Amino acid sequence: MSKLIQQLIFTLLIVGGIVIYVQKDQKPDISWTPTYSSQDKMPYGTYILRKELSGLLKGAKVESIEENLYEFLITANKDSLTQVNLLTITNEISWDQALVKQLFYFVENGNTAVLLQTHFQESLLDSLGIEKNYVIPNLSYSDQGKLQLTNKNLHHQGFHYQHLEPYILQIKDSAKANITILGTKTMGDKKHPNLVKVPLKKGNLILGTDPIALTNNNLLISNNHLYAQSLLSYLPQQTTYYLDDTPVGDIKQVISGSQMRFIFDNPGLKWAWNTLVFTLVVFIVFSTSRDQRILPIIKPLENNSVSFLKAISFMFLQNKEYGDLIDKSIFFTLEKIRHKYAISTQVLDKDFVTKLHTKSNLDTKDIQALVDFIVQYKNSNIVATKENLIKFNTLRQKIIH
Repeated sequence: MSKLIQQLIFTLLIVGGIVIYVQKDQKPDISWTPTYSSQDKMPYGTYILRKELSGLLKGAKVESIEENLYEFLITANKDSLTQVNLLTITNEISWDQALVKQLFYFVENGNTAVLLQTHFQESLLDSLGIEKNYVIPNLSYSDQGKLQLTNKNLHHQGFHYQHLEPYILQIKDSAKANITILGTKTMGDKKHPNLVKVPLKKGNLILGTDPIALTNNNLLISNNHLYAQSLLSYLPQQTTYYLDDTPVGDIKQVISGSQMRFIFDNPGLKWAWNTLVFTLVVFIVFSTSRDQRILPIIKPLENNSVSFLKAISFMFLQNKEYGDLIDKSIFFTLEKIRHKYAISTQVLDKDFVTKLHTKSNLDTKDIQALVDFIVQYKNSNIVATKENLIKFNTLRQKIIH
């Protein structure tokens, strides 16, 4: 390991140690913004409620809605024989006419829906004979308000909360006979309806304006959990489908799980993991660059066949072995003709001359001269001399280029 890499690793370790020492006693920032998310452990998330919801419903099955509300209602409305509950704890849901229609159809089939929502849209409230209103209390926003249930068989004492929104539900005179007030909100000196029940054929629709009462912080204050327990008792003992402001993608991610989720959810461990990955990448880059070597250029082997033949020929010439040179030249020439023109050289006659002329388009006289020389040499009518070797080479070059 080079000195540069050692210094780099040592520097990273020192920096990492300083950061860990500084952050070890650092407390995470607390957000008091209502999120109504079951994955949020901040004061106004719904992590505790979602975790304890099955117990609050006396062991009833609870399932989170993983698609949007409209798609859930479309699917649920296809089964009119099985009754279920719908519980939503959100800041706001966009209630268009199509969604309101599916909600009413869901309740009319005998199901129960409890909608705890800070802001209700008029498209939903008008169809039920309810108006949204608000009160201006004679106290600051940080002071307490009081929530209370009207049913004497439940925990109906006043439960005190901070940061209650001033929104209330005002029932129109024409709908008062059909709507039951289940709970009130006291801000200042007056009580105002904040929780109502609307029967729709076989089922019940319950609307509430204070989902903040079921958030983490408020469930842990005093005995406020009794308010949540009593409110949820309006849900029948049947499967409950739960929806809050957790993004759909986050719900699926938690359900599917990840082996790295524990590390990424902890800021200190996440920082340490990122530092480790960065260090490994830097080490690999520097280590690879230092270990690279120039590859030598290996020249391909040269084709020395021609040089070899020249050397052999020169040796025969030096020894004046003209006969061997003529024999090898004749053999090479006939082999070349057989390979190139696919003509048998077993018999060198007029038929051979004609075939070679037809396929090669060479001069017949040149072909005949070559054939005559070979035949006469094989019949020992030509002496192997230097002059005859030169003569044969001249004849051969006219046929074999």
